[in-house]
Amino acid sequence: PRAWQAAMNCAAQAADVIAPYVESHPTSPLLAFLEFSQLPFDPEGGRHLHLLYREWAELDPGNPFAHRVYGFFQLPRWFGSEADFDHNLRDAAKAVGGASGLAAYANAHLFIADVDTFAVYEMDARRFCEGVLVLAEQSDNDPSIVARLVQQVHQMAQFRIPRERLDSAGRRHLQDMKDALTALRDELLRFHLTAINADAWEGGTEGALTYLSLPVQDAMATDATFTLDQNGLSVQADSV
Repeated sequence: PRAWQAAMNCAAQAADVIAPYVESHPTSPLLAFLEFSQLPFDPEGGRHLHLLYREWAELDPGNPFAHRVYGFFQLPRWFGSEADFDHNLRDAAKAVGGASGLAAYANAHLFIADVDTFAVYEMDARRFCEGVLVLAEQSDNDPSIVARLVQQVHQMAQFRIPRERLDSAGRRHLQDMKDALTALRDELLRFHLTAINADAWEGGTEGALTYLSLPVQDAMATDATFTLDQNGLSVQADSV
């Protein structure tokens, strides 16, 4: 299409403009980002994807956008495939290392879940859940960030388990993943949410209360008392 060709021409000109700066400032996170952002317009962008990502992630380790964009470029519509998607994300997480690597893995999957639902079927649930908890902790349990994580994880847990083309072991695996995501959502609500910011929830205060009720619905049928403070959401049986 003409519009795409025009975009490629503009990207080529931009690449020429920043090339001298990339060479003279090899440790600039901004230039690393600009170089990475040119990949969709590079006919051989897939060859440079992993190296440029690692350089960018090393130069700007606290920037979640790097991991999200890398995951986006791993989609079949760009340089990746469904078969290699999660494998490449795991390799990238290992390269970043430690808690930062887990956070990078979780960040990529959280972003991709909004645009391509296939990725959840291949996801490493343990690695993802650990990474989401790292993201919450890195934010010092910021209520707005925890609220967003809760909502995203809840939506991810709604994926369909295909009954066709799967044996009982495959269905059990996906059910275990659903259970892990649900347990993660409840852990975020119970132990990481320290305040209610109505604006952070879809549906405002009513939406917040709906989510808060999810991990304690069984207890709600009793006379239990619910407390939300700096220690999280707790349930006390009514002694009266």
